Amino acid sequence: MAKSAGVRVIPGLLILLLGVLLLLDSLDVMSLGSVILFWPLAVIAFGLHMATGGGNPILGGLVALIGAALQVEKLGWVDVRWREVWSYWPLLLMAGGILILLKPSKRENLFWGGAMVAVGAFYQGRNLGWFDVDLWALWPVAVIAAGIGMMRKALGK
Repeated sequence: MAKSAGVRVIPGLLILLLGVLLLLDSLDVMSLGSVILFWPLAVIAFGLHMATGGGNPILGGLVALIGAALQVEKLGWVDVRWREVWSYWPLLLMAGGILILLKPSKRENLFWGGAMVAVGAFYQGRNLGWFDVDLWALWPVAVIAAGIGMMRKALGK
């Protein structure tokens, strides 16, 4: 059974309301007091909705996980070092590339998925200090790849 438009708009409306309340608190128009401690629960709920409501379960799970990390930090149970966590962002790019590669085989899936995995691996290696090369210094690789692609097309492969 299809959900009505009114039901489908509820998650967005709740996020909008949360944003307005957070803005009013941030501008000292009103105080949310201790309720502000639990704002990450909305991020968790949104992620779970994405994961189970017909959205992308992997992205939804990731959003819920980030919400959980925000919540335990807000409650003072752990000290999340977001700068260190952020240094692993290329893993998300690699995961997206792998998901594209796992889709039914199409030439563009192989290209874009492979490119995302390669760029993510490059930046992750750089973030971990394995090497210190600027990606722009490798731009001739794109020219090489274009030449190989043109030759393959000319040969019918």
